[in-house]
Amino acid sequence: MRFCITPVLIVIIVLFSGRECLAQDTLENDTSYYQMYPYKFVGRVYFSRKFTGFNIRYTVRPDILFKYRPNTTRNLGIGGTYKGITLNLAYGFPFINPDKGQGDTKYLDLQSHIYTKKFNIDLYGQFYKGYYLENYTDADGGVYVRPDIRVTELGIALQYVFNHREFSFRAAFQNTDFQKRSAGSWLAGMSIFYGFTRADSSFAPAQVTPDLPSYDRLNFFKAGPTGGYAHTFVISKHYYITTSVVIGLTFGEYQLEGRPGKDDRFYLGLDGGFRAGAGYNSRLLNIGAFLVLQRVQYAENLSNTIMTGNFRVIAAYRFDR
Repeated sequence: MRFCITPVLIVIIVLFSGRECLAQDTLENDTSYYQMYPYKFVGRVYFSRKFTGFNIRYTVRPDILFKYRPNTTRNLGIGGTYKGITLNLAYGFPFINPDKGQGDTKYLDLQSHIYTKKFNIDLYGQFYKGYYLENYTDADGGVYVRPDIRVTELGIALQYVFNHREFSFRAAFQNTDFQKRSAGSWLAGMSIFYGFTRADSSFAPAQVTPDLPSYDRLNFFKAGPTGGYAHTFVISKHYYITTSVVIGLTFGEYQLEGRPGKDDRFYLGLDGGFRAGAGYNSRLLNIGAFLVLQRVQYAENLSNTIMTGNFRVIAAYRFDR
């Protein structure tokens, strides 16, 4: 899938985020730390890549880990933000997507990262089909491709930003604010995730480990509290480095199905969210890059995870009305 509309295709979500951002802009912030520009039009050009991969480790063979990855496109795009509403359009041009024999991944990636003054709201709607095995090869020594594997993940992760008067996520990740001084904030919230994986045959390749159970279906649901910390380091007034780490202790249930039958269990999992951004920011110009990662543990072992990510390099300009 070489064409995508980001960060969200659901109009209701876009409109909600815009109204929420404008409503919170009426709240006071310390302008000596960061300046907001909600009524400037922000235009941007960017390079991006989204992905949803997963790892599988069986309890009977803890020494073996299968790393399945999608072959998603690298995209060039343009976009804009005005009054809290963002629309980005991107296309995966062939010259930046050489064929590396990793198969064809068909996907619809509906990540939406909404940054209001007091909250981060991450919405996930991941629909992927077609993976390759990163750390094992096929019988001929080539890339082990699994076009039959499907992954679906739906979820929401919400964080409250305690020090919203001095710290802004939007400066690094949405281009609408200008962080002038270093500041940080504790974060607290919750997350809910549901997902399933389907395949025509065992997730574990028989040629690699014929003794493993032949599971080909997975379902999971989990929820729980999260907490963490975020900080922006400002250097020489305009250069910034922003990092954020969130840990979630979540309770859930998973079910594996296959030839051995069903394995249905409750479990306590450890999830994580990571953000990092760096670049140059001023009253009008923002040039930078960021990475957003969400790790969801879908079964008992810590290695059994679905990892969703969004990498982006951006050049943005704030136009006066």
